Amino acid sequence: MGGNLGGLVLLLIILKRSISLRQIIDLHIDIEYTRKVLKYGIKAYLGNIVGFLNYRADTFILNYITDPSQVGIYSVSVNMAERLWIPSTAIGTVIFPRIASLENDEESRKQITPATARSVLWLSLAMAMLFLDSCRLGNLVAIYQRI
Repeated sequence: MGGNLGGLVLLLIILKRSISLRQIIDLHIDIEYTRKVLKYGIKAYLGNIVGFLNYRADTFILNYITDPSQVGIYSVSVNMAERLWIPSTAIGTVIFPRIASLENDEESRKQITPATARSVLWLSLAMAMLFLDSCRLGNLVAIYQRI
């Protein structure tokens, strides 16, 4: 909290020194542009809400059918499975611009794409095995704690 507040104060000091008061007061707002931006933003926001509900519809349905403890177990399991997406999403975010920039070099694209896919596959499989191993270890710890 203190770091954020300090950063905000520092930002305000820098802005005050670099921008004159006349520039701050003389803001011109383009109404037509603002309407376009808000129209697009509302669509994007509604899309995010629908996507969230799509990802969580199973939890809502399961909560309606069963008791909360079962939903909790399911939720933790789904959360662990979704963690497997993190490396592939990160790698995809990094590699997509590079592949897109190779629009005239089809041979390089044909080499990079399968190599990346194989690497992500093996990384995801290794992470899944670690998750399964940690779940098994967690079950063993729970069994020994009962004894």
